[in-house]
Amino acid sequence: MRVVIRRLLVVAVLASGCARKREAAPAEMEEIASFMLRVWDDDRALEDAMVNLAPWLEENSTAEDAQDGYRLTPLSEESVSTLDRPDRDLSGLLGAAVAGVSPFTIHEHAGTALLPDQVFSNPRNYESYVRTVEGDEALFLDCEGQVDTTNDITTSNFGVTIPYVLRKDYKWVHARDLGEAIIARSWIPEKGCNESGENCLQQSFSIDLWYAAVPDETIRFTSTWSEVTSSLDGLIGEDLQIAALANGMAFVFEATDEFIAEQ
Repeated sequence: MRVVIRRLLVVAVLASGCARKREAAPAEMEEIASFMLRVWDDDRALEDAMVNLAPWLEENSTAEDAQDGYRLTPLSEESVSTLDRPDRDLSGLLGAAVAGVSPFTIHEHAGTALLPDQVFSNPRNYESYVRTVEGDEALFLDCEGQVDTTNDITTSNFGVTIPYVLRKDYKWVHARDLGEAIIARSWIPEKGCNESGENCLQQSFSIDLWYAAVPDETIRFTSTWSEVTSSLDGLIGEDLQIAALANGMAFVFEATDEFIAEQ
């Protein structure tokens, strides 16, 4: 009996020594957003990231700076290494993050994610936005699981029209001692250009988050990195492009709330 116990202890020690160590989630908002992109397939890591981000969201979601937007640095290769993306240097990415509070529940927001026509989320810029959903939609509406979407989009900004295909995945996260949350990641697998080839969305990545900090409201957060090349290059500076990016995300929050209210 003593020999058996000793063997079991040895096996346990060896198993614990070979177990994969969990990487600690970062503490800063910008680092957490890029971390979520990188560890998307690891539910425990996403939960850790959500635990670290929640205090920042609860403190800053109503701040003027959060609604105007924060400038983000370009992503690292490691952050997007698991994604099928354009073979392009990431240094050209411009990034921004925006946060706010919606007066609607996270369950109402979950329902909008499954709609085939997504133009409602930004009718000012989307000429068309057709979504195809894969996954168990009923389970997702029951606050569990994940759905993946493929989106055929035509967008217009500064008079520049660009068609592209966007992949966007949504996942429920039930982090310890927190309310429910949905985290979404998006990216384009190939660049999208207009017919002339002058105007292109070269690459794009984002993390979206809906957080039920209180029962009847939802904190929203979006961080986006994108690179656009167009006939307007040189005429529109980086600051204006980032401001337009942040304003567009804030408008999505507003337009989505208006859509839910009308429904």
